[in-house]
Amino acid sequence: MEMKCLGCGKDTLRPKWCSKNCTAKDYRETHREEKRAKARQLLIDDPIEERARRARVAREWRAKHPDGSRKFKRNKDGVGILANPDDVIFYGYKPPFRKFKEGFGYEGVLMYSKSEGRVQCHFCGRLFRMLNNGHLGKVHGMTASEYKEKVGLKQSSALMGEETREKLLARPYNPNHMEELKKAQKRRAERIKKGLPDLQSGFKQRLEKKNERGTCPEQLLDRIRDAVKQLGHTPTMEEFVRLNEGKYYGSIRNTYGTWTNAVMKLGLQTHYKKYTKDKLLDAMRNFYVVHHRSPKWSDMERGLLPSSTAYYYHFKGINHARLLANVPLVIANGKRKSEEWMPTETQRQQMLAKI
Repeated sequence: MEMKCLGCGKDTLRPKWCSKNCTAKDYRETHREEKRAKARQLLIDDPIEERARRARVAREWRAKHPDGSRKFKRNKDGVGILANPDDVIFYGYKPPFRKFKEGFGYEGVLMYSKSEGRVQCHFCGRLFRMLNNGHLGKVHGMTASEYKEKVGLKQSSALMGEETREKLLARPYNPNHMEELKKAQKRRAERIKKGLPDLQSGFKQRLEKKNERGTCPEQLLDRIRDAVKQLGHTPTMEEFVRLNEGKYYGSIRNTYGTWTNAVMKLGLQTHYKKYTKDKLLDAMRNFYVVHHRSPKWSDMERGLLPSSTAYYYHFKGINHARLLANVPLVIANGKRKSEEWMPTETQRQQMLAKI
């Protein structure tokens, strides 16, 4: 049996008022299309006034809901919704992780909720089916690309929950897909031309990729701690490389610069020895007196002299150090062959002037 709204006479499912006294369900069922048509007409007749009205309504709503949502609530200790570790899904990431200081979660880690099937925003802690420019632009004032850049995610990572991902995968094929990719590449080229950073560049490996490979800064330090536990002392670079079968040393150098910097980051005693130019040259002279030959790179690697790194740091080469120490130079002569040559004082001064 059809019923009439007691307010405007429209057909309704129940005898309710369609104005303030109507329930939300009845209002949606009976007046949704009418409301949309009226809004579209107002936008056509007076767009400036209608946009101002919509902005005023949005401001009033945000004033009543400062947290951004009726359902969203934070715990008293300031932790976001994903405070329960049992409700978190990590896809391929290897702990430990670096805490995201500006908000919630971890750097380079996209956090999902098992119960909600949604992804967490790093800045406000809220859960969304998809983190798009709607939330990121209006609330945090950034695009999705800028968001990934700030939190250490790859540009290819999808900011969406698993349910949303499955729905998108079930969609039919988009014939305009290649055209959209061409437009994206064009925008990228324009960005590079303006001198802005290329957000899709693979030169700087994203923290998310490092978390997947186990080479993020915190994971590398954790591997050094494990080496300390196994050896019972602070490992040298050679001991760490031998213990990990040649892995992770390159990542440590790329992240911390040197092995010594990484060890100092943990507050451990280092094996670093600070050499001066005079000490390095004296070591060469003493070696020449004892062994009656000029020191070579292999002698430095065997520990008979300071490391070759120290010589390359203070001098422009090992032969440059030999010139200053006044010991014979080592000249390459064919494959894997070399011979020593002692220059005269005049030749020595001429060679030093050219360096």
